[in-house]
Amino acid sequence: MTIFRCEVLAEAFVAELLERARLYAEGDVKLANAAFNRSRVIAAEIMADREAREDVFRRLTTHDCEDVVVSAAAYLLPIDEAFAVNVLQRVDELGTRPENRISAHFCIAEWKAGRMDDVRALK
Repeated sequence: MTIFRCEVLAEAFVAELLERARLYAEGDVKLANAAFNRSRVIAAEIMADREAREDVFRRLTTHDCEDVVVSAAAYLLPIDEAFAVNVLQRVDELGTRPENRISAHFCIAEWKAGRMDDVRALK
């Protein structure tokens, strides 16, 4: 996969997560979940590129939107667990939205408990 293709996928990943955050804030959970599911499909495509995936998701951990940060960190768990857990802990402690703090907290807990098989399988 080319660097350009990864950038296009990263932009699509961010767009779906921003859409999810907007829809969730508006109370449309069904459409928000659909946007999240689309982001997962895109993330799997990014994860398939073993040369670019770490760089793509690391850059996204500095995004302004916490939804993007939490999701990017989750996909980094099988690649660089220490870095990803550090990012998730930062959101858990300092996040501006309660739902993102909870997501970060449980993402760490589920990962450490050996669950999150869907993310583990992408390694």
